[in-house]
Amino acid sequence: MKTFAAVCLILGVIGGLWGQWCFGHQMVVFGCGLYILAPIFAMLALIALFSIGRQVIRLWLTPTFIVLCITSGGFALSWIVGDAIHSWQYRRVLSYVISAHQRLDDERVRGGHYPTVLPADLAAALPTWLRERDSYRSDGDHFTFSYSDPAGMMFSGMTYSSIDRQWHYED
Repeated sequence: MKTFAAVCLILGVIGGLWGQWCFGHQMVVFGCGLYILAPIFAMLALIALFSIGRQVIRLWLTPTFIVLCITSGGFALSWIVGDAIHSWQYRRVLSYVISAHQRLDDERVRGGHYPTVLPADLAAALPTWLRERDSYRSDGDHFTFSYSDPAGMMFSGMTYSSIDRQWHYED
């Protein structure tokens, strides 16, 4: 049982690291919890309720309940790790754009316009979500940073505009 618990928890951490709370990861965690684990828990609770005092059913009921609790713990750990990584990536993007905006404003003061291509030092420090080819766009008068949110359904994402210095949700 200890080995099973260790394997479930390790798989939960690996699942969280791999899924990073993307849309598919969310669907797997929610789907398994809602459509597999919850009905089995409910069924076990009913069986335990109707078999109070019978020893035969308790021989398999307790180990099954423990296995389900450990499995649920693995899914919960996957959820926690994936959400933490997603939040960390989101905060990286926000802090990068704030510092890049200051640097790009300095470039505009020196050259009279925003650069159409990110300077090399800013391009080298791009967070993972901003590494797409079109994540930075500039026409010289203003610029935008945009990314596709992996946790969003289909094509959702965010775009930062230098005009109003705000993030805008894109669906």
